[in-house]
Amino acid sequence: MPLPRSARLKFLNLSLVTAITVSVVHPAVPAADFPDPPGSAWERAPGEPPASGACQEIDSVFVIPVQAAERAVAVAHLERVSAIPVDLAQVARLGFDVPPPAETLRYQKRLRREIDDLQAERRRAVEDQARSWTLSDEQRLRGLVDLYHDDSAPPLFPYLVRAVALKERTGEFSARLCAGDLWIDHASRGRANPQTIRLPVIVYLAQRPRAVLATWSLAN
Repeated sequence: MPLPRSARLKFLNLSLVTAITVSVVHPAVPAADFPDPPGSAWERAPGEPPASGACQEIDSVFVIPVQAAERAVAVAHLERVSAIPVDLAQVARLGFDVPPPAETLRYQKRLRREIDDLQAERRRAVEDQARSWTLSDEQRLRGLVDLYHDDSAPPLFPYLVRAVALKERTGEFSARLCAGDLWIDHASRGRANPQTIRLPVIVYLAQRPRAVLATWSLAN
């Protein structure tokens, strides 16, 4: 027997309220919840570059290693996926022993602070001869200044990504974008360990990378 019109309207209104409530409580599933293809490994062969495509270097100011106290949590988050978008509060917690105000971690503010620090270093090198100022230092500063004033450059957002190393305390990370793939390499010194260490990092990117290629290199 069909429902009276008033009952049908009441049912439709209830359904609409339920649908709105569900959409608020259960937002759309983020892209990070989709796992990488089966067989995707944490690392590639040592120092193996991407197969093809020109690479664009990512400045070190946009690469933040996850601190040791948060590493196990970060590794667990990356078990099925190689890159996860994170918010600024998570960046503060994951990347710093003493979390700074989240607002200071926006990419524009990190960029501006790095420029100010480099300009201060250059002044000290010229005025006080406190340290040397190399051509690579000057080129890096000019590149960051150009990026800061480039209105066409897309905004950057933090992603938690896979990375590996052999010697954590004697090296550093470098990051490159290569035809949509993110290549993270850790270069260090010393004798090889029996196995690599999973050391997730936070990288600022315009969008989620197609794949993360984590490598390591070692010099004796």
